[in-house]
Amino acid sequence: MPVNNTEPLSVYAAGPGYAPCLAAMILDSSRAHRLRGFIEHILDLPKPKALRLLARLAAHPAQLCGRIGNAYVALVDGVCSGMVTVRPAGRLEEFPFSPEALAEAGAAERLGGAWLEGALKRQRAFTGALAGARGPAPAGTWSVEYLAVRYENRSAGVARALLGRVAAEVRDAGGNALELYCEAGNLRAEAMCSALGFEPAGPPGNQEAWSLRLMRKAL
Repeated sequence: MPVNNTEPLSVYAAGPGYAPCLAAMILDSSRAHRLRGFIEHILDLPKPKALRLLARLAAHPAQLCGRIGNAYVALVDGVCSGMVTVRPAGRLEEFPFSPEALAEAGAAERLGGAWLEGALKRQRAFTGALAGARGPAPAGTWSVEYLAVRYENRSAGVARALLGRVAAEVRDAGGNALELYCEAGNLRAEAMCSALGFEPAGPPGNQEAWSLRLMRKAL
């Protein structure tokens, strides 16, 4: 989404018009270094329908994770090139989807009750496995839910700029730490997390093909 911007790299709070971009970034972030990620596993939908659903969820008031109101966008030469969402660390039960929001967004996309039941069942299995990688978050911790950079903009400082903006916002809000999940074996992501000061905060939580490790960084 082009905008009038003369800076080569800048980070802003995302507005409602960035919901489709956020949907694409969420899908990409969930894949890590794989062809099919945990979002696709949970939703089990063709990509175009999954993107429409994620864009609806990004603007839904009952959705907790991946909301446009919690998102920051990185613009490279005025074009959406990366996004991050962050909020105070909470329970895992509604990650990645709040049931009420998923039900309403699914109905808008004409997805039936059997689909919803299956998606929520797969989500419970996924978050149940993640619980082994995360105990209660320390007070003042905020969760980086999704972080994604377009392929052509990687290794150009976009992720660092996004997390730098997030860290500043979290400190201003009284937070003192950031946490995120990094998939074991995703060497690029592991190197980036280490370079930015994140350290393992627990053992990996295993769910089928994924081995996600909680990482935390003091601010």
